[in-house]
Amino acid sequence: MNVLVMGSGAVGSYYGAILAKSGHTVNFVVRGDHFRAIKAQGLTVESQDAKAYTIKVNISHKPDPTIPFDLILFTVKAYDTHDAVKSMLGSISDNTSILTLQNGFESGQEIQSLIQKGTVLEGPAYTVCTIRSPGVVQQIGNVNSLLLGPVDPKDLDKAGTLTKQLSDSGWPIELTNFPQRELWSKLVFLGPLAGLTSIVPLTAGEIRANAHTLKTIEDMMGEYAAVGNVCGANLASDVVGQSIKTLHRYPANGSTSMAKDWNSGKKTEIEALLGSVIRKAKDHRIDMPITSSIYGLLTSTARINK
Repeated sequence: MNVLVMGSGAVGSYYGAILAKSGHTVNFVVRGDHFRAIKAQGLTVESQDAKAYTIKVNISHKPDPTIPFDLILFTVKAYDTHDAVKSMLGSISDNTSILTLQNGFESGQEIQSLIQKGTVLEGPAYTVCTIRSPGVVQQIGNVNSLLLGPVDPKDLDKAGTLTKQLSDSGWPIELTNFPQRELWSKLVFLGPLAGLTSIVPLTAGEIRANAHTLKTIEDMMGEYAAVGNVCGANLASDVVGQSIKTLHRYPANGSTSMAKDWNSGKKTEIEALLGSVIRKAKDHRIDMPITSSIYGLLTSTARINK
């Protein structure tokens, strides 16, 4: 496949590198120090499950509009979705699959509303990746899996074909015919963790080791689950319990990308991870007291608008 990685941060670089290593032609859109390091030394991938490797890859600052891609791996931050899609329209043909692994539950529909060609697929990535240093991506912990499904149910066969291709290439991926349920299931876990780690300087291990913070995050997960179900996600009855189990498998020193961005004074995905859910809750007259309080405290400063 001819693949474009749109948003080559930690997650995009990690999964894109796996495809490049397996023989696909992969083009990474990347900027800043990460770009300069990859250009000079190649892209290095470290994982506790496999030997580290370095691979030379194709990189650019923006998509080449003259090249139609078979697959666009869309991993930009949620707040950059609109501009990123507009910049890659020339790279989309009728046969292009656009796979968004973004946080939240809205990006697939947003992308579909912006394109005239191609097929949009969506799903959650359960992994902890970080750019350890420019040009070096590290996957940590024993949580590493993906789910993929079509935004439009009529595209299920195409989603199945791509899932097999990606699995054969080394991705730990499975097909789902209900990706919104899977996205909401992840959000029940990630949204509360992102909010809590941004408001208090605690790691996942510290949160689960303290009875008060563990109860707080469990209650937040219940708030998210209630909203997801009223939005039609049809979540598993034990989704909160499963999310707590995921928290206990999460790296003890792990945090979230939102917390890292928050503490660095950068723009965050607070709207995709908290704000969007609160707005849905208001539409359906559901109370989210803990989540709303954390969101209110975080948005009381102009830092999120940087």
